[in-house]
Parts: sequence; C-alpha cells; structure tokens
Amino acid sequence: MNGYSFGVFAPGFKNASRAPYTCGLNILKCHTEAYRLYEQKYKETQQGRVGITLDYGFSEPKDPQNPDDQAASQRVMEFKVTV
Repeated sequence: MNGYSFGVFAPGFKNASRAPYTCGLNILKCHTEAYRLYEQKYKETQQGRVGITLDYGFSEPKDPQNPDDQAASQRVMEFKVTV
C-alpha cells in the first residue's frame, strides 16, 4: 500500500493517515464481491475453495543489537499486520 501512503508506487497518494485504511477496506470489499460471485455462479459445479492472501512486507532492525531499532522494527511489523 505504499502507493496509498508514501506515494512510492501508483497511484502516488501521500496520505499516511487515512488512505492505507481506505485501500485495505476496498481490498476486503472486492474480495467479498469476488467470493460471493463464485459462491453464486460456480461453487456448485466446481466445488472449489476461495481464500485471501495479504502481503505485508517484512522489517528488520537497522542495528540488530540496538534495542531502539528492534522496537522500531517491531512497531513497523505490528502496524503492517493490523492495517
């Protein structure tokens, strides 16, 4: 979601306070719509399963021996997982 907070990727928004949450919500809404479509039109004949995989990246401390860097890395991971 770097395109929705830091402007690094498309669509290039720089709104770290709200845009990532809106993007996440839209991802879940789209997944719900896709699942419902599959459930209504194809599940009976295909007997498939639908799931979702979310990528949240990974963060390592700049200096693994520095407690402040470790804490910062942990905060990044917790934030990315809960978005």
